[in-house]
Amino acid sequence: MVEVGRDSLPSGYDFDFVSSVFDEYHCLICHLPLREPVLTRCGHRYCKNCLTEAIKRRQTPECPADRVTLDPEKDIFPDKATERNILSCHVRCPSKGCEWTGEIRNLENCGCKIILCANFHCKMSIERRLMEDHMTNTCQWRLVYCTDCNERFAKCDEDEHSLECRRRPIDCTNGCGQIVPREEITAHKDVDCPETLTSCQYDFLGCRTQIKRCEMKDHLEEKLRGHFEMSVDKLSGVQDECRILKRELEQIKLNYFTVSSQLASLEKEVFEVKLKHKDIETSAPFIWKVTNFWERVCKAKTDKEIRVESDSFYVGPQGYKMKLAMYPNGTKEARNAHISLYIALMKGRYDAILPWPFKYKVTLTIVDQNPDLIKRQNFVKSFVPEPGWRSMQRPTSEENERRGFGRFFAHEKLRAGSYVLDDTLFIKFEKHGESCSFQPVQCINAGCQEKVIRKDFIEHMENTCLWSIMQCAFCDHCFPKLEKKSHNDACLRFPVECSNKCGLKNIPREELEHHIEMVCPLTVIMCEYSAIGCPIKFQRRESKAHLDAMKDLHLQLACRGLVTMSKTIAEQAEKISLLEERMERLQHSPFVWKISNFSAVMEAARTNQQRVIVSDSFYSSKNGYKLVLELYPDGYLAENNEEDEKVDFMSIYLRVLVGEYDGRLVWPFKYTVVISLLDLNEFAKKRKHLSQEVQFSETEGLPRPYQGTVEPACGLWKFVLHSDLYSGSYIKDDTIFIKVVFSEQRERLFSN
Repeated sequence: MVEVGRDSLPSGYDFDFVSSVFDEYHCLICHLPLREPVLTRCGHRYCKNCLTEAIKRRQTPECPADRVTLDPEKDIFPDKATERNILSCHVRCPSKGCEWTGEIRNLENCGCKIILCANFHCKMSIERRLMEDHMTNTCQWRLVYCTDCNERFAKCDEDEHSLECRRRPIDCTNGCGQIVPREEITAHKDVDCPETLTSCQYDFLGCRTQIKRCEMKDHLEEKLRGHFEMSVDKLSGVQDECRILKRELEQIKLNYFTVSSQLASLEKEVFEVKLKHKDIETSAPFIWKVTNFWERVCKAKTDKEIRVESDSFYVGPQGYKMKLAMYPNGTKEARNAHISLYIALMKGRYDAILPWPFKYKVTLTIVDQNPDLIKRQNFVKSFVPEPGWRSMQRPTSEENERRGFGRFFAHEKLRAGSYVLDDTLFIKFEKHGESCSFQPVQCINAGCQEKVIRKDFIEHMENTCLWSIMQCAFCDHCFPKLEKKSHNDACLRFPVECSNKCGLKNIPREELEHHIEMVCPLTVIMCEYSAIGCPIKFQRRESKAHLDAMKDLHLQLACRGLVTMSKTIAEQAEKISLLEERMERLQHSPFVWKISNFSAVMEAARTNQQRVIVSDSFYSSKNGYKLVLELYPDGYLAENNEEDEKVDFMSIYLRVLVGEYDGRLVWPFKYTVVISLLDLNEFAKKRKHLSQEVQFSETEGLPRPYQGTVEPACGLWKFVLHSDLYSGSYIKDDTIFIKVVFSEQRERLFSN
């Protein structure tokens, strides 16, 4: 007999067999009929689990019966024939009270077998034959449906769901007697319930009564006179608001006229200021923050990441596009000892208008991060490009060859100093024009023609320049110093004395009129009810006596004036809205259309492959008209023209599209449109843009477009002659620029 161990568990079939099982079908380890029998190469049979456990307990795999060494992969085989014979043996069901007998393979189908309920969370075990009824009818964890909301939940949660079901009908909590779904009870009380307490509909006039909805009609009838008196008081407040609106309207008109008059010369002034700024770059130097520096050095030493590049940047506004490239472990002879640093010129947006080659002094700085500012010692290296360097010519590819320093800074010095803190290094790029202290620069204050050296520039602008901008202490308005007296004479916030001699002084000039009109006791005023018909005038201090004496007359006039005043306010608000929209349009930037590959575009037009090109859509202002430009490079020919007709000019048209804001705009479209072909001469003073206007009379204009219809258009049939186009500097790098500026006829007149 084979012994494995007292703690080994039987693996064979421990059933009550109807007839005895042959000894050869018994496991030599557990002595039970074999379960999943296996056969060893030495001819012994075991239960699969019994043999596996026995082999685990020995250092060398061997047969428990005769100690023959076994290879578990090659010397143990499933014994399917024996397994079929054993599964065919008849046994009695082990379930108490069950009289079933049958083959082992069919034992699992016995109706008396105890099994676990399959419903989620149910832990009950019952006989198989009773399971269907249990799961369908008696299990507390079976799923049921709510008849009100169709939601599924366990039977044991039914009571809890009924207290929360959003569609369960409940009685109104106000006691009105109606039954509504739980989720609609709030809306019912807010809108329909007759027992809900609501505010009087004249609450905006001052009636603070809270009353049941079913009693509201009686309340309105009882308090009719009180509500009327409140409306009279409200009318008085409306009159004050109307006066304020009138003053604001006048101020907006004044601002509107001022902006309109200034806009005509604004573009010229901006251009002149830009010319004065040509020697002064206003943008700050580029600072490159290199994180994980020593980690990058280690990667470079293993050739995993030998180069690190900065983001691209522009040198000043509308300047050269560049980027920095650093080799943390150095290049060539500098490897393992220095960092190498280079710059690279890149293709930029403004290359067509910049002088070439790039010839400015370049300064590269490693910033010392010592917390003590006095002890900081930045490391600086500079170079001035030579005229013959190809790397400083205008880029023809994405970027030029890099130029810089192979031995820029030693690793040893980086470690010794405080140049790298928190594993971070800062590198600064500067163009010499930004920093030379002795470079003479033109004062940028409008009107000043003086030049000063850069180190005195700030002092000159802030203190000595008569054209320096100062701020009024009363109105915060900014103006040149030489205009201080004239400004004080016109300043709206400058303190003045009341002209009625009422004794009040230090009144802001812009409030003097308001003081005289609204506050001064000596001002002769109209009755506050003059707007509704009272013609009497008196000093303001006599106002109370007048109101007491004429109360009945004012009450009669108030009823007629309420409706009229409401209409007036609506009209004034609409005017303000229109003026604000126009001011916004006046201040909006023009649209510039860049057309690349122009020679191909012209050739396609001349061969009739594509006679017209269309720009991207754009808006005339932030919330304005949606538009698009259509350019005919070889001229526009109507359909009835003869095919051999030739033209020697370009045509351009402006088409109005369906936009987001059409519903709030004024139609028809009546802008005066200025369309210009821009001169791209590198010398700004020599530029001569070709411009033409598209104007409309008071009765003309483009109607509002609608979906499914042809959008209206207008334009210039003979826009630019081909001879003018090719004779000047209008085409550069096979590219042209077309600019569109908008202004309404009325606004254009104000600016002249």
